[in-house]
Amino acid sequence: MNEWYGQAAKKLEAEKKTGKYDRYANAMKGLICEKLCIFCRQDSEFAQEREGRGVMPGW
Repeated sequence: MNEWYGQAAKKLEAEKKTGKYDRYANAMKGLICEKLCIFCRQDSEFAQEREGRGVMPGW
């Protein structure tokens, strides 16, 4: 695990709970959050980007 993972995972979970979603996004938000957390755990640069600046360009 990397140093940014914990902070990035907390931010992803918070965004999942507070976001406004249509019915399709609502159906997929849990799986997407899980996959992003896995990727944050594997790639510290991605986790730092998620934690530091919010949304990556193009997202």
